Amino acid sequence: MGEAIVRENYLVKKANSLIEASYKLTLNEQKLVLICASLIKKEDEDFKTYQLSVKHLADMLNMDYKIAYRELQKLTANLMSKVLKMYIPNRKKPDKLDVLQISWFSSVRYLTGEGIVEARFDPGLKPFMINLKKHFTSYQLKNIVSLRSTYSIRIYEILKQYQTIGERTIKIEKLREILGIGDKQYPRYSNFKQKVLKVAYKEISENTDVSFEFEEIKLGRKIDKIKFIIKSKKMVSPNTNNYLEEIAVDMEAYEDEKVLCSNPYIEELKKVLKENLTQDELEAILNVANNNIEKIKEKYEIAKVSKYENLVGFLISAIIKDYKVPLKNEKPKNVNKFNNFEQRSSKYSKEELEKLFRNNK
Repeated sequence: MGEAIVRENYLVKKANSLIEASYKLTLNEQKLVLICASLIKKEDEDFKTYQLSVKHLADMLNMDYKIAYRELQKLTANLMSKVLKMYIPNRKKPDKLDVLQISWFSSVRYLTGEGIVEARFDPGLKPFMINLKKHFTSYQLKNIVSLRSTYSIRIYEILKQYQTIGERTIKIEKLREILGIGDKQYPRYSNFKQKVLKVAYKEISENTDVSFEFEEIKLGRKIDKIKFIIKSKKMVSPNTNNYLEEIAVDMEAYEDEKVLCSNPYIEELKKVLKENLTQDELEAILNVANNNIEKIKEKYEIAKVSKYENLVGFLISAIIKDYKVPLKNEKPKNVNKFNNFEQRSSKYSKEELEKLFRNNK
């Protein structure tokens, strides 16, 4: 293909699993990826080699044109060395998740004397960027070009994914993973809030087609989740050509993404525990066990021969206090609580789970 002219009304379109991927890029690395992604057309069946002028890229990336050629080579070399991590369904057992590690580009070529850069996406990204029919998020490129924080771009994307729903609750741990923020960076929530959330709040509200508020949800004394309340700044008319493209997520996609946006071990835990527990109850058990399924299995076996008021409360206590397997694997007489878990008329609320956690620490 010939040299491309990128316009700010071009659409960036990604599979929701790619929106949820874990990676950390610089601001201009992120923008270069999205500029190239905006060149993919709806009818494309495969990636193409995308040609861009160095001058055009320098303008879009706010680079000094005199040193842009050299700076771009540094940028793309660094970008190609970085890996993104995705959770995708296992081929043989779709209810289990594989970890896919992949780079953004397979090649970048600078044409000597022509001021042209050629870039080609890694073929492994094709299912997540080409010929998408459902479970995708799209937005116009102009929404991210003025953002100054790489975290703001990522948070904008995960908000767009749930724009039609109007809210999104995500664990701090999962959000940090998506943003590529390690344990040593902003280890205190107060720093994370100041440097990431508040910066994104300001930039997204001022420069994009959405705005948001956020609420902090605690588990015990710790901020465990963030609830984003997403507001659209404009209504999209059903008569516009890009209407279906600009819908961030449908309800079917939302159901699929709930597993990825929460703890990826939830589906595995559901197979261990026979009772019908809520998402919050499952997450609470996984949290105290640090996602150690084997430890939960061990305490679950103890539960089968123990007397307790409620399974969730028992497991949380058993994990925290490290109950040991009884020497005699005999169930006490007159105990039918385990087989009659639905004796309780309601599930644990978030507040009750927090209280359980505090009382057992």
